[in-house]
Amino acid sequence: EKNTGQYRQTAGRGQLTANHGIVRTRDDQLRGTLIEELLCHGRTTLTPCLMARIEQRLEPFISRGLAVGSGLELSIPWRGVAYARVIASFLDRFREETTKVFSAAI
Repeated sequence: EKNTGQYRQTAGRGQLTANHGIVRTRDDQLRGTLIEELLCHGRTTLTPCLMARIEQRLEPFISRGLAVGSGLELSIPWRGVAYARVIASFLDRFREETTKVFSAAI
């Protein structure tokens, strides 16, 4: 609900304030889990398909020691922690590489 008065009334009744939702596909859920593992634990195991999709984008980080890729394992060493969100964004299908010219907050 965008109307603050209506939002307060709805929340005050103990009801959910959202009136629509988004269905997450199995792929969305998998990617979300992989992103969570990478950001919370510093490592994850990718699917072969996902690794193939992002390995070219990962290469600059791996070559500088900011990420480590071994088979399907992807990890972020201490020196790459500052880049963890950028690296994790490669797994987000809504942030896949585009020709878009405007920046987006990560």
